[in-house]
Parts: sequence; structure tokens; C-alpha cells
Amino acid sequence: MRRFLAEPEKFECYVILEQENLPLALVVYGKHKSYELEIPILRIGDNPLSATLAHHLIFKSILRSARERRQFTRITDSYLEETVIKAIQEDTFVRVNNGWLKVNLAVAETAYQLSTRLTSTVRRKFR
Repeated sequence: MRRFLAEPEKFECYVILEQENLPLALVVYGKHKSYELEIPILRIGDNPLSATLAHHLIFKSILRSARERRQFTRITDSYLEETVIKAIQEDTFVRVNNGWLKVNLAVAETAYQLSTRLTSTVRRKFR
């Protein structure tokens, strides 16, 4: 956490609290790449609303990434709870070497055009 808090130009940290100021979740956004919103920490406490909160935080992260015109949302947290992994899979993230990846493309194209765009984007961004 020190690294994330010490570099506010690269990371934003959020703690989600319930009414009694008890922590429900912790999310860290890595904003140092223009094409990708990284989520190095996504932790959700064990409570009856864990699954709902996981889906909500993932949705908000994808929405933020798309609004910032980033092509990818990547979750790199190595210690995800099972509830969070299930939510990530339901939101169609793809398992990659260093976490989970989702493409955020705001386009309406044919399957061929979309395939070409994705291939080109991946080649440019991940060389």
C-alpha cells in the first residue's frame, strides 16, 4: 500500500466504508498507462453483499476505463477472493499471464473489422 499511496500521480486508492465506518472494500487504480486502467488491488470483505459489491466495483472500473478512453481494463491483484474471481469471469474478463484483461472498445463494427482492430491494438500496445 505504501507504494500506491506514495505515488498519487500514478495511483488512486479508495476504501469503501459502510455506515459504521467499517471497511467493505479496497480498490487501487493504476493510471500510469494511457491505454490501460490497471487494478493492482481489488479486495472485498466477507459479508452478505460481497458478490453484489464485487460486480458493482468491477462495473464502475470498466466504466471509468472507457470514459477515460482506455482500450483495456486489467486486474493484476494476485490475491483475489473467489467471489471477485467469479464476478470477473461473469463480466467476461480473459485470464492472461499477469491477471485478468477486458477490452473496452466503443465501436460498432462487423466481426471482421473488430477482429482487425483488436489485433492491431494488441500489437501496438503489448510489444
